[in-house]
This record gives sequence, C-alpha cells and structure tokens, in this order.
Amino acid sequence: MKMIRGEGDIYMFPEQKHLQDYYCSYDAQIRDSKPPIVVDYGSSNCRMGWAGETKPRLMFRNVFTKSRKDSEIQIGNAIGNIEAVRQTMKSPFDRNLVTHFEAFETLMDYGLSRLGIDSEGKVDHPVCITECLGNPNFLRHNLSQVLFELYGVP
Repeated sequence: MKMIRGEGDIYMFPEQKHLQDYYCSYDAQIRDSKPPIVVDYGSSNCRMGWAGETKPRLMFRNVFTKSRKDSEIQIGNAIGNIEAVRQTMKSPFDRNLVTHFEAFETLMDYGLSRLGIDSEGKVDHPVCITECLGNPNFLRHNLSQVLFELYGVP
C-alpha cells in the first residue's frame, strides 16, 4: 500500500475502498474438477477463492449487522455506514480466534453463495482455511466439526 504525503511531515494511508460484492460464476469446469476452496479469514477482511488462481475472487469485511427496524442482515461490504451500526456489528473473532461459530456460519454461507456454489446441503469441494498462529486445538476441532457436519466437505 502506498503512503500519501499530507501537510508538512505527515504521511497518510489512502482509505481502502470496499466495492459491493458480486456473484462469481460457478461454471462446469470448476464443478467437474472440484478444486479446493481457499478461505483466508483475516483480522478485518475475508478473502475467498479457488486453489490455483493467482488472487482471491472475493474480498469482504468480516462483520455483519442486523438492522433494528426491519431485521435485515447486512454482511461485509454491503454495510454502507459502519459508524451508524457499530453497536450491532458481530464478528466471528475474539482476539483473532474464531469463537462465535454462528457468526462464522453466517459469513461462510455468504461467501459460498457469492462464489456461486449452488449445491443443496453440502459443499462438494475440499476447503482450506487459514488460521492464526497458536490456534488452540479445541477451536480447530470445533471449526472442523462445523465444516464436516454442517457443510459436508470432503
């Protein structure tokens, strides 16, 4: 990321623009070859894509919120004004560890739907998820349990 020189001796990072997410194509080549899905849950952004590609297909914020008025869930980049909904935002992370698995499921469902995966009840692709250094074994076990039992990953 390139820094911008401001007034005097002050340097600033440009504000990162989050674009609206889009639906990726899930064509026959991907469906038949069954490449692994690579998921990188970073501290602020999630990146998802297919193994073997040079860059991820999706990048969205790791948060979601539920509006108080109409109970609509906004996920990732669809949240327009973060400051207005900061009190109701939820993330699957607590100190860089996945501890809120309901929030993890919400973000995983969102990412899989944006990748275009349309299989009912299971995901027919292996899943590779990054994790932070020193992740406790019981959290890794719980994450694996969610992937195998809820999504039916091979």
